Amino acid sequence: MIDFGPLHDALRSTFGEPVTVAGQELTGVVTHDAEVQFESGMIDRRTTLEVPSSAREYVRRGAHVEIGSDTYTVDQPLADDGHMLRVVLR
Repeated sequence: MIDFGPLHDALRSTFGEPVTVAGQELTGVVTHDAEVQFESGMIDRRTTLEVPSSAREYVRRGAHVEIGSDTYTVDQPLADDGHMLRVVLR
């Protein structure tokens, strides 16, 4: 994840879309078919979600995520730079 610092808010407002995570309305950046490298070294193509780090209490493993008419589950966190939290969805 590139550390854009305080520019994350501007990026999220430009590229973000409404998402519901564990019943909480958030704005997040969704990337479909993103290349993800897991801790084991395995590489896969998955959907990822980036939300403000302040939402980490809702965005945790097993949480339900609604994006439009699609429903996902948070699989695992990928990165948290203190501004944005990036997670893998399944």
